[in-house]
Amino acid sequence: MLKALTGSQVFWTMEVNLAFSRIEEGYENGLKDYFKKAVGQLNALIEILLTDISPLERQKIETICTIDVHARDVVAKMVQAKVNLIFKKFE
Repeated sequence: MLKALTGSQVFWTMEVNLAFSRIEEGYENGLKDYFKKAVGQLNALIEILLTDISPLERQKIETICTIDVHARDVVAKMVQAKVNLIFKKFE
């Protein structure tokens, strides 16, 4: 399970950094777009949970879902706080 959790966090970090890069390039909806993608990924995990999977697989996916919900909320708070505008002030 550790590999799945580590991979999930690595990809989240990469995606958020990509969103910030897009903001630097002038695309102000970088974080909003990633938020939509994160919600889609979370929904895909939930769909898997609704299927007949082993208890171990269920535990893994539930754990990743819990972490991904928190990650989604972090991105939502950044969008709400208009991090895009704050980020540009540092240029």
